[in-house]
Amino acid sequence: MSKKPPDGKGDEDQWPLAPDVEQPPPGRYVVAYRRARIVDRFGDRWTIELHFSIVEPSAWLNFEIILYCSTPKDALLGKRSKYYELWTLANGAPPKRRDRMTPSVFDGWWHAKIVHTCRRMEKKGMKNGIRELKPTETATAVIETLVERAVGGLQKGTQK
Repeated sequence: MSKKPPDGKGDEDQWPLAPDVEQPPPGRYVVAYRRARIVDRFGDRWTIELHFSIVEPSAWLNFEIILYCSTPKDALLGKRSKYYELWTLANGAPPKRRDRMTPSVFDGWWHAKIVHTCRRMEKKGMKNGIRELKPTETATAVIETLVERAVGGLQKGTQK
């Protein structure tokens, strides 16, 4: 016996909800570096996007995930910036010149900590001057930090 579809008269709760894009759960993953790009997101800042794909666990194989690093446009990277710290970890030593910090040092496999984040709503979602976050089902998985290099991946591009 088949169920009758909703007739549009108050039966909205019977329609199945469209699934959100599945995101890997928070945790530690093995990821492989793919590419980088610089995006002009704010007036005086750039965002460096480091794109990785998940290698392990195999359930999330080739799922693309991004690590975001905010940097100033007009100044050298500070030693406390996220990109500087990750670049130094990847290179194994601090850079000789802070104006030549190529993302090719991230080549290879990495253990990465993945977390979920929520994008902010437009101004219409403001309450008491504070922006509300979207519900957690619209959360996006991002890389919070790289922990260490993983064994078995290509490791090239270091500058010592």
